[in-house]
Amino acid sequence: MPDVGFTINKISGTDGSVRMPDVGVLVGWFSTWTLTKKKPTDSTYVLRATFGHVNPTLWNQDYPKVFTVKLTKDKFYRICGAENAVLNDKSIEVENVTLCLPDGSSPQ
Repeated sequence: MPDVGFTINKISGTDGSVRMPDVGVLVGWFSTWTLTKKKPTDSTYVLRATFGHVNPTLWNQDYPKVFTVKLTKDKFYRICGAENAVLNDKSIEVENVTLCLPDGSSPQ
């Protein structure tokens, strides 16, 4: 999570996506997403997201997927640790994720 001077236990948004950069395709985009800590002392989050659109055929391809969420008008962050996400209809829930900079590094 970006260092904002205090702990954020829950954050939500309406803009995010899943891409497969190795083949240059958009798998789907989020209509809503939420990052929630199970306990305030946790360093990781649970990602819950609902897709506005998702292509299940692309989702099931065995290529690395990159998850991103939009926090502010021009700030996108990568969701690190979402490699084992499972699609359930149009939603996903993934535990033990963190927010990273777009290049995958941790925010300062």
